[in-house]
Amino acid sequence: MLSSFIQQLEKRFGGRLADLVRPKPIITSSSLEREHLDEVGQSGWITDTLTHHPHVSHLISYPPHTCTQLFSHRACCVHVQGFYPPQAAKEIARRLTLDPNRQLEWKVSNPRKGLESSDVRTIGSQPYNMVASSRNKAAEEAYFDGALACMRELREGSGSSLPCTTSSRDGQSQKPTPELPVLGPLDKLRLELDEIFPAGATVAKHPKDGRPFVAGLARVMQGPTQHLEGFIHCDDIHPLSADEGLFSANLYLELPSTGGGELLIYDIEVRSRWEFYTNASTLALLTHPGEAGQDILRSRLPKPKTIKPASGDLILLCAQRPHAVAGFPLGTRVSIQSFISFKKGQSLQLDN
Repeated sequence: MLSSFIQQLEKRFGGRLADLVRPKPIITSSSLEREHLDEVGQSGWITDTLTHHPHVSHLISYPPHTCTQLFSHRACCVHVQGFYPPQAAKEIARRLTLDPNRQLEWKVSNPRKGLESSDVRTIGSQPYNMVASSRNKAAEEAYFDGALACMRELREGSGSSLPCTTSSRDGQSQKPTPELPVLGPLDKLRLELDEIFPAGATVAKHPKDGRPFVAGLARVMQGPTQHLEGFIHCDDIHPLSADEGLFSANLYLELPSTGGGELLIYDIEVRSRWEFYTNASTLALLTHPGEAGQDILRSRLPKPKTIKPASGDLILLCAQRPHAVAGFPLGTRVSIQSFISFKKGQSLQLDN
């Protein structure tokens, strides 16, 4: 009955995805600033991509009336170039992928078929939504019991890729000194979010016993991928709100040398339940991994924005916007991904 009503509603009032196309700019910077995330001063709308000057190490300041923020959906995404040293990022990727047997399958939910395989594998743990959907109490306990070890593995695997060496007076190289520890990419993200966001940032905790969620997971994609054109999806299909939302942080460690692995973001914004229900048959496909649904989405959605990251880059985006990762026939893509839950007036919560 309900599905029939929604179909009639869409047939009469909707079916116009063009009405939901609302382009937003990409913020490109070499550092993460509060202005990228949160409202500072009087808000406003802009339409041009903000870029940083090559000789300035931070985003060029702009007037309060042109403030652009990710959390209020005035920006498509924030691309921080060189957030983490590129060589260190590549070394972390190498260490994480030494043993393929430790990689776990990241399955995606299909409402009709349950969990299905994807192009992504994780290291150390599976994401919580996948564990919870299995309704396996033992698996859920294992997730929380292993959360600290999973996060600490990412931290302890972040030693410098270039050991320090000393030279004698005659110029001969001596035995390398021990590798110096460096702040891991996920820890750097958590620290900087906590520093710049007014309410701070923390790892999400279990509401009953306070055990931490996994703050972020290493993800591996190996070519050839299943979806060479990318798997278009939303991680949350609630309408966009300036008061709360689900966001995704992606720290890039390694990209395919032959190309591919770019982030694709589609300029579609659903701002109300009415807009969702009147386009429900198309928007519902954003939660289906089937290839037939993907073909429909590619034919109906606008051309996506393409962001090409490099090793060490950070990209923050709203996980409620349709997005995809461009596939590739050869090579490996390694990243660390964290979900960031935003609720106005509260600390940011990181989990995966």
